[in-house]
Amino acid sequence: KLKRIDLTSNGISRIDDDAFFGLPALQELILRENSIRQLPALPPLMTLIDASHNQLGSTGIQREAFK
Repeated sequence: KLKRIDLTSNGISRIDDDAFFGLPALQELILRENSIRQLPALPPLMTLIDASHNQLGSTGIQREAFK
């Protein structure tokens, strides 16, 4: 039933590929101000993702991330 996660400024550098697999109701994911280089696949009901102020490059978003 979890709908929102805010992990702002937690020093996160890596997120496992299946980190959000068991969260089908997740709609908002806030990852601001970390050191993330790559996003995993995201749940289908996502309406908001804030990954600003990270180290995402053009290859940091998996092909299936926003499917």
